[in-house]
This record gives sequence, C-alpha cells and structure tokens, in this order.
Amino acid sequence: MDEVASKGRKSTTIGDLQDGILHTILEFMPIQDAARTSVLSKKWIPIWSTQPHLVFDPLFFQYVSNIGASAATVIYKILMQHTGNIMGFHLISSTCKLAQSVVDQFIIFVSKHGIQKLTLDMANEENYMLPNRIFTCATLTHLKLSRCFFKLPDGTQFPILVSLQLEHSKIAGHLGSEDDLNLPMLETLELRFCIGVDSVNLVSPKLDNMSIVSSYTVTFYCEPNLCNH
Repeated sequence: MDEVASKGRKSTTIGDLQDGILHTILEFMPIQDAARTSVLSKKWIPIWSTQPHLVFDPLFFQYVSNIGASAATVIYKILMQHTGNIMGFHLISSTCKLAQSVVDQFIIFVSKHGIQKLTLDMANEENYMLPNRIFTCATLTHLKLSRCFFKLPDGTQFPILVSLQLEHSKIAGHLGSEDDLNLPMLETLELRFCIGVDSVNLVSPKLDNMSIVSSYTVTFYCEPNLCNH
C-alpha cells in the first residue's frame, strides 16, 4: 500500500518552487553562484535574468580579482543581460575601486529600472558624488551610502524615500543659498561621522527614528508643529 501511495505522490524539486521564492534564494547566494544557475535548465534562465536584487559584495569583488576579471565589466554585463526591474542594487567593497563615471552609469541604469533599495560602500579614496538624477528617482525608498558626497540640487529630493543611512559622507549645497534637503516621506535617518550636516535644513515631516554618531556637535531646529507630532 505504501508503494502504491508513493507512486501516486508527485515529487517536488527546487525548480518547482514559485519564482518569488527562487529569487529570494538567489538573493542570499553569492552573485557569481547565482549567475551559474542559469545553466541548470531553461527554467532558470529567466529566473536569473529577472533577479530583482543584485548584491555585489566583498565575495564578488574577491572572486573577480581571483580570476583576473574587471569588476566593472562583469557588473555591466549583468546589467545589460537583465530583463526585469532591479529593485535592489548594492555595491559593497573595502578593497575595490570603481571610477566615478562607471558608478554613474550603474546608478543611472538602475534608476530607470524601478530601483527601490540602493547601497554604495566602495573603497575609493575620494568621495563618490551622487548624480542629480538619483535625487528625483520616483521609486527609491531606501538609500545607504558610505564615503559619498551630496551636492544638493534645487527642488524636492527623494520624493518617496523612507530610510536614509549615511556614513563618512559629506553634504553640500549651493554656496550662498539656504540648503534644504526635502524628504517628505522619510521615516528613518541614520548619520555616522558625516560632514556638513549642520549646514542643511532637513525637511522631513514624517521622521520617526533618528540616530546620529558624530565627532562634533550637531544642532537641530524643529518646527513647533513637528516637535509635537
């Protein structure tokens, strides 16, 4: 009887899982290993090419270094082969340096493909300057930056950003003008050893959580109606 039951039971493999579950599995794999899944079967090709979260972490940069490849070239190829929205894009390395122009291309590309979560933490000696396009990105909700430089453009910035984390970064505006950083939807703000914070007027009516670690005094002014919120 058990033998009959086992014959009637359909076996399940990892490939039978829903695409969303497979994407989550790939997200937690080193990206170079996730890319290799595309050779498993025809089903896996679109799974990899539509992977919504791309994480280029120290393991990736060590891998491309070991095989003598260019990290910028590999990342560019992955982006060009991608066929879906890129909801998460993360560049994290304490050793690899990427040129400003190269990172600009990556940021502009993902900003056109539904980016929601963006992390930049590279080993460049000079702070990376964010391109103006990212300030008005209509899909960006989470931004985490290290060793970056904010040059504030005019007008409202980050229309739906809910979380901003800055570390060892600098914020600067237009000389001689009042610098407003407008974050209408921001709920969480984390600043660690940033420069220029005290020269910026932060406009965030929905701010609920704030954490600041600084080597100097930072003064905040709060509108009465916001302080009582």
